[in-house]
Amino acid sequence: MNVVKTKQRIVYWDLLKIIACFCVIVNHTNSFIFNSTQPSLLWFISVIYYLISKIAVPIFILVTGCTLLNKTDTYKKALHRFMKIILVIVLFSFMFYIVDIFIFDLGDFNLIDFLVKLVREPYTGSYWYLYTYAGIVLMMPILQKVVKALNKKDLIFYIVISLIFFGIYPMLVKYFPDVMITSYFELPLINMYVCLLFIGYYIGNYVKCDKKLMIIAIALFFCSIGVNTILIYNEYLIDAHGYYVFFDNKFIVTTIIASVSVFYIVKCISISDIISKYINKIGKYTFGIYLLSDFFILHLYKLQVFLMNHFYAIFAILLFEIIVFICGMIGVFIIKKIPYLKKII
Repeated sequence: MNVVKTKQRIVYWDLLKIIACFCVIVNHTNSFIFNSTQPSLLWFISVIYYLISKIAVPIFILVTGCTLLNKTDTYKKALHRFMKIILVIVLFSFMFYIVDIFIFDLGDFNLIDFLVKLVREPYTGSYWYLYTYAGIVLMMPILQKVVKALNKKDLIFYIVISLIFFGIYPMLVKYFPDVMITSYFELPLINMYVCLLFIGYYIGNYVKCDKKLMIIAIALFFCSIGVNTILIYNEYLIDAHGYYVFFDNKFIVTTIIASVSVFYIVKCISISDIISKYINKIGKYTFGIYLLSDFFILHLYKLQVFLMNHFYAIFAILLFEIIVFICGMIGVFIIKKIPYLKKII
């Protein structure tokens, strides 16, 4: 098992964060390719690339379950984490707001209006997860106690039930509306976020690395992405002008299987000490890169257009995503030099 540590950082956790962080950037930059083309080699490559990026949020939650559920936090610690996330939401959303107001002249400055809107919805698309994460860390002391009170069979039972009703059931209803049951039944089943936290905890604590399981995980990953691709193509044939990417849902069972497969594969791969050090260093920057990603995607748009006009679309968008990731790293490096701000990212 790849549990090499550098300054108390576990390598595979950081590598998963890097993968998930890059996938967030892909998710917010790639879809326009297949949305503006018809089924072709480019269309299929773009769709597959987009579907792979959907593992980002599940992986973030799996890693959170693996890292935080093993701890025993006080309510004071949970509130400290919660307030830190709230501070991050306010400060980095305010950065977007200031740029919009004073550089792009998108309205008048009104701090109260800004804060009121911020309570209701994220200022930029990717920040929705910060609100979810704030709820997760606030409930973490309770979840930690719950998961430690469960044995392996309890965990498996809960995970299976959750996957059936939150991962498989929506797919069945999509094609067989008559199987829909009352929503009241789902109310006590908690949600897929908690299920993923528990899956991360389960894999981190109970699933050992095995070559056969590695092969199975690799096969499941490709099968899951393949199934989602076929389903999206079928939806396109049904209604090319409608919402044919239903199966990009990050919580349907095929996407969860792909995410869990990547989680297990990364956990089990062998990484040299030298490479591990670099992974750990980049891993420390991933939260900040995520926070800055939408900013650079938006404000480097002209570069994206230039690359799209001079390179094959997929190569152009990949290069743009790498540039956004690197710009994010540079931005985080600068922020980490600023007193107080360096402590929150």
